[in-house]
Amino acid sequence: MPSSSTKPSSDAVKGKLLEIFGVSNPQNAAAAGEYDEVLASPAGAKPVREAVRLFGPAGALRYMIDADGRRWRSNGVYTDFVGDDAKAPWDLSRSERIMEGTFQSPLVSFVYERGWRQAFNANGFPGIDKEFEEVAEFFSPVQGPSSVVMDLSCGSGLMTRRLVKSNRYGRVIAGDLSPSMLGEAAQRFDKAGLTRPEFLRCDVSQLPIQSGSVDGLHAGAALHCWTQLEAGLREVYRVLKPGGRFYASTFLVAATINTPLNQNGYKFFTVSELERYMREAGFETVTVMQSGRACALIRCVKADNNDNKAPDALAILQEPGMVAVAQEPGMVVVAEEPEQEQEFSAIVPPSLDAPLEPFEE
Repeated sequence: MPSSSTKPSSDAVKGKLLEIFGVSNPQNAAAAGEYDEVLASPAGAKPVREAVRLFGPAGALRYMIDADGRRWRSNGVYTDFVGDDAKAPWDLSRSERIMEGTFQSPLVSFVYERGWRQAFNANGFPGIDKEFEEVAEFFSPVQGPSSVVMDLSCGSGLMTRRLVKSNRYGRVIAGDLSPSMLGEAAQRFDKAGLTRPEFLRCDVSQLPIQSGSVDGLHAGAALHCWTQLEAGLREVYRVLKPGGRFYASTFLVAATINTPLNQNGYKFFTVSELERYMREAGFETVTVMQSGRACALIRCVKADNNDNKAPDALAILQEPGMVAVAQEPGMVVVAEEPEQEQEFSAIVPPSLDAPLEPFEE
């Protein structure tokens, strides 16, 4: 008698292949898929959607595509919104080689949480757990199941992991220019048993995010590495929703350094410079606080309904030891006296001959 078994339909085979290659909803990944509500082509030009192209019975290419047919490939770890636009190593300027190229090294990605980042604490950085507490408090007005937060210049995912584990936000996106850092971040998520967020390889001066779509954005220990600082800050302002919040930390010029551009090529700042950069980017509410000898903690709020008050800055002024160093309508810059006995330590990796301690989760 003839067999009663039937072969699976081509649609069923295609659906199974899409499932194998990580597309949870094949219908949205097909040609008629819906456009993402947050992601866009670089500089937020046009929304993008996920698509998958099958190659025979066992191959698939995942990518994001916009309405003009431009594509950005996903490699299983991150979606690359830089791709062929990335400069070749020999085309980088000296400052670009130092400020951006350093962190594209797999060695630096490996040691980042094994001694490099901890060295920042000597200069007044609060430490990742304390910084997360401050970020969570600052972002509390915009948290919720529908909120979108982004960890920009995410590095190995120190803050990203805490944002995800907190379950305070509906969607967490992590972006960085360095493929090796994104790979390190993904490995650490897997090791911690956490679901990976959306990883994007992106340029801060051309964020692949739609305008007015992000509730909170964090950039920790990052601004001194942005070669196009002004453009990057304008992009941060663009992608935030009205009332959206931006928290950043970076290095200040210490007493032992007589120029904002230190010998290693990173740009260090003064409090007044940072305040000016934030206001020029468009932020109406700006708080810049000096922490320790050489750390700046920055809080900015994008105006909502033309409300230019600065409640966060005024609240900080109530803390012991805090003083206003500048004040204008809609802006208060505050600082605390640094500890004079604290030694300044340049942002260079610890000696590779010295024992490296793992970063505590």
